[in-house]
Amino acid sequence: MVAIPSDLKTRELSISPENVLFFSGPGNYLSALYPSKLVVDGNEYNSVEHYYQACKLYTLINKEAAAELKAAATPIEVKKATKGYLLKERSLRKPSPSGR
Repeated sequence: MVAIPSDLKTRELSISPENVLFFSGPGNYLSALYPSKLVVDGNEYNSVEHYYQACKLYTLINKEAAAELKAAATPIEVKKATKGYLLKERSLRKPSPSGR
């Protein structure tokens, strides 16, 4: 750890339930679930969650699976669809009980 220089002005702030703000849920504009269109590398997404889940499927499965997420209308739907893809992919890759 590095010591704070003695001539540096500092303030101490206490954290309590009264002074903490939470930004979560689809109704909050800072949430990944908030519906807000964005374009990344020419691809349009309906929310940050759509982009995040597409990146996951692109990396873990393939680009075709990621592209299919565009059919999901809401961030919650895209999250559920991704979970379904990943569970299906995992079951396809499981070795058979006989080891073959």
